[in-house]
Amino acid sequence: MATVTTPISYVDPIKDLWDLKAGKLFASPKDFKNWLNRANSMLKGQKPVDLLNKPESLQQVIKVLGRMEHGIMA
Repeated sequence: MATVTTPISYVDPIKDLWDLKAGKLFASPKDFKNWLNRANSMLKGQKPVDLLNKPESLQQVIKVLGRMEHGIMA
């Protein structure tokens, strides 16, 4: 599977994820931050926030947001 190249900064990935995808999916930044801090079954029970520090794991979070954008929740 090809890796998606995204304009994500490792300085503030939460803001960049909000601007890229999450702003379309969540009612508020607070809701998004709550989602980031909950274990996620699509990430094998990991919290999305714990995956933002490496390019490979950040891509996993972006893929989950993309799936959510298309209505795929599990």
